[in-house]
Amino acid sequence: MQSYDWGTFYGDIKAGRFQMYSLAWVGVKSPDIFRYAFHSQSLPPSGANRGRLDDERVDRMIEQAMLATDTEQQATIYAGLQARLLERLVYVPL
Repeated sequence: MQSYDWGTFYGDIKAGRFQMYSLAWVGVKSPDIFRYAFHSQSLPPSGANRGRLDDERVDRMIEQAMLATDTEQQATIYAGLQARLLERLVYVPL
């Protein structure tokens, strides 16, 4: 484990120079964060897919949820998306 000043640490994260890192999302109130953080088209600098996840199933679920007009249907899709992300171990929830 290594500790750096904030600028170096965050620069390494944005550039993908890491094996594992810890950050917190602040003020997230919308599931739109899934597109920003996990869609294959959201690689930095266009988004925060810093782990470079490229999963067609994840992309499809994100897109389906964004287009869903029924909140129950959207919630079902997001639940499946969360399960898929956990299955792929994209992140480790603490």
